[in-house]
Amino acid sequence: MAAAYGVWDEAGGSALQLVINLCAIVLAGLLTLLVQQAWWWNLARRTRRPAAG
Repeated sequence: MAAAYGVWDEAGGSALQLVINLCAIVLAGLLTLLVQQAWWWNLARRTRRPAAG
């Protein structure tokens, strides 16, 4: 909206805020996937049974 009205100072600040928000969303998603991977790896390691031989 600010760009449409030609208020470039506010448009720049809004664009920066958008980039910060998108980076935070991506980072949160990556951290969530890493925690899930560690959880499932740990669960699989604990439930693995030794091979009968």
